[in-house]
Amino acid sequence: MDFNNRLKIWMKENGIKQIDIADKANVTKGYVSNVATGKIPPSNTLVQALSEMSGKSVHWWLFGENEYKGLASLNTLIDTFIKSGDIKQDGTYDEKIKIILHTMLDKEISNKLKEAQH
Repeated sequence: MDFNNRLKIWMKENGIKQIDIADKANVTKGYVSNVATGKIPPSNTLVQALSEMSGKSVHWWLFGENEYKGLASLNTLIDTFIKSGDIKQDGTYDEKIKIILHTMLDKEISNKLKEAQH
């Protein structure tokens, strides 16, 4: 299931309106509508707001899974950030993106170290 379907189902199940999300994420209702219909990818700001509102992880919102799945997840996250504009065409990104990417990279390194010990 893709992001916009997770969003629509969560909204329906919890009685959440697009304006509620827009207010929380400090974006327009039109922006939320475009994300919900799959016309545009979600921004980091929107995903963070949804995570806070729902109690679900950013990883769940982006991938539909609570569990990290290694480099495939990291690559998908990078693709998502590029599509949303959170990673610029020149490769730059803000501190929030840096923290998310660094956290995922640290998790991958930790997993590799554990594998090497076995």
